[in-house]
Amino acid sequence: MRPLYKKRAKDRTSRAKRPKGSGAKYRRAVAAGGLFSAMIGLLSLIGWALGRPVLASLGVTFIPMAPSAAILLILSGTALLAQGSVHARRFGKVVGGVAGGMVLLFAAMVLVQFLARAPSSLEQWLLPSPALFEGVLTGRMSPITAMGFLLSGGALLLLLPSGPAGRHRRRAWAATFASLCVLQMAVVLCGYLYGTPLLYGATVIPVALPSAIAFLFLGAGLLALAGPRAFPLQPFVGPSARARLLRAFLPLTVIACLASGLIGRVVSSQLPINPALLGALSVIIAALVVSLIASRVARSVGNTLDQAQAQRRQSQVQLKRQFERLTALRAIDVAILSQLDLRLTLNIVIDQVAIGLGNHAVCILLYHPETQMLEYAAGRGFRSQAITRARLRLGEGFAGEAALQRRLVSIPDLRQAEAPAGTEDLLAGEGFVEYHAAPLIAKGVIEGVLEVYHREPLDTDPEWLEFLEALAGQAAIAVNNATLFEELQQSHAELVRAYDTTLEGWVKALDLRDHETEGHTQRVTDMTLRLARAMGVQGEDLAAIRRGALLHDIGKIGIPDHILLKPGPLTEEEWQIMRRHPVYAYEWLSPIAYLRPALEIPYCHHEKWDGAGYPRGLQGEEIPLEARIFAIVDVWDALRSDRPYRQAWPEEQAKAHIQSLAGIHFDPHVVEHFLELLADEAQAGAASIRKAA
Repeated sequence: MRPLYKKRAKDRTSRAKRPKGSGAKYRRAVAAGGLFSAMIGLLSLIGWALGRPVLASLGVTFIPMAPSAAILLILSGTALLAQGSVHARRFGKVVGGVAGGMVLLFAAMVLVQFLARAPSSLEQWLLPSPALFEGVLTGRMSPITAMGFLLSGGALLLLLPSGPAGRHRRRAWAATFASLCVLQMAVVLCGYLYGTPLLYGATVIPVALPSAIAFLFLGAGLLALAGPRAFPLQPFVGPSARARLLRAFLPLTVIACLASGLIGRVVSSQLPINPALLGALSVIIAALVVSLIASRVARSVGNTLDQAQAQRRQSQVQLKRQFERLTALRAIDVAILSQLDLRLTLNIVIDQVAIGLGNHAVCILLYHPETQMLEYAAGRGFRSQAITRARLRLGEGFAGEAALQRRLVSIPDLRQAEAPAGTEDLLAGEGFVEYHAAPLIAKGVIEGVLEVYHREPLDTDPEWLEFLEALAGQAAIAVNNATLFEELQQSHAELVRAYDTTLEGWVKALDLRDHETEGHTQRVTDMTLRLARAMGVQGEDLAAIRRGALLHDIGKIGIPDHILLKPGPLTEEEWQIMRRHPVYAYEWLSPIAYLRPALEIPYCHHEKWDGAGYPRGLQGEEIPLEARIFAIVDVWDALRSDRPYRQAWPEEQAKAHIQSLAGIHFDPHVVEHFLELLADEAQAGAASIRKAA
């Protein structure tokens, strides 16, 4: 079962969709139909009472209405009139129920007695001595009229219940009965107008002309009571081209047919006119009526086409505007996803705002929490650079007010608004008229303010303002993402510097422990990086090599001083302990995720190409490239440095020693690059000396 509040909301919505004044218009049509039909019945009844049947026939040559038909028309018209009243609906339902029941009962009795060829007792009481009119019985209700009362009475009873159950079906059936009644009496009326007695029942008891006219009013009132959504009024209702054409064409066509028949009957009966002239007159009248109908239809079609064309142009303009706005939002979305540079992101946002909103100038002020100031970050469309000096506190100026109150601030005319203190010089000479400031809020945090300016008044409807707020929301997300990325980059750089500073501190601590190798770590690190670059290593791999070279002897912290600092040769047992320092380095550094890429040198720089190294006995290319590069540099620096037990080797002797160990201790390919590097550096040093001299 639908909740009550939803049902009421739906009822309010359906009422809101109805055209304004349509209910009153249909109620007036209902009241008019009931009033005219009751007046015709009353006039006929008065005519019979006063002995003037002409009042019941509308002419001496027409058949008068039966008194019983007049009474039933009065009942039906009164009930319909009560239904059309706003203030007497309950009374109208009572009257309608009683009248409808009586009409149905009496009409059914008339039909049954007609079929049984027995005179109606009520009609005999109302009119004991019926007359003959041109050989036709008058004063008795025609079976065609009784059928009309059955249809109209049934329609009236179907329209009385007000409950929602079956309402649409009841109205549809009522409208169908009323339409049949109108159609039946229209045929009768045409029979009178065109002189065809068969159409108005001359072979039985004829239908009186006033009865036909009264039923037309009664049926029209019942159709109006059924409402515009019921057949057959539904095709005539609404703004569609079909409904406009039907409303323009059909009534005029009916009026033309009735008028032509009436004019022809009156003229032929009252004037001794030549039949040929009468035909020509009929043709002229028909041509005038057709031209009137054609002009009315053409005007209706033209108005419909003009409205459709205007609506199409308006729809095209709206679609183009919506497409431009969606394109602007899409461009900002792409900037959010692909651009992490804050300045470039701000320029994209400003360009799209200017295109989407059609403003002359746009700028973005970013909020700095540390100073609590809004400062100029980007802009376009300004004639001077004064706006770049904009620095506002929260609550200061229109932009500060928008940021502080977190709402859109709009100034329709800056010329009539008092400029906030301290902002007069920023917009001097710009000639701006309209101004809007939208706060940039992302995740509940103020990121800045989006300001848009225009040098003439804008037609800023609610849709335009909503789009401005949507752009501000997207811009806030873009600014927030770019700011977070910059902060993340800065934090990452600071963290890397902190790690590297820590590593250098470890190296200095190791050098302080072993004075013989003081400076060795920095020298081998620099030379290892030069050799790695010469061999094509770059990027993060170079950073890992640098850290590995710095930490290559970090494992010696675990070696006892009496072994590490021993001036003489080490015993075999001491060498076994000394050879543990790569393993110590691996055990200490491997739990640190940041230093895992740098483990290759501390762990493997004592491995040899022929597999005779330690700690794992790797050989050939099983040894990581970083360790193979560093191993040559480590031995080179050891040979070229003084030791307590020997002097530093000459350069050529050290080169020969390195070359002799290619393929045994060292990777031959790396040895080749190392010797080329030494030669290149020697040539560069000689050239610099000559240049200095």
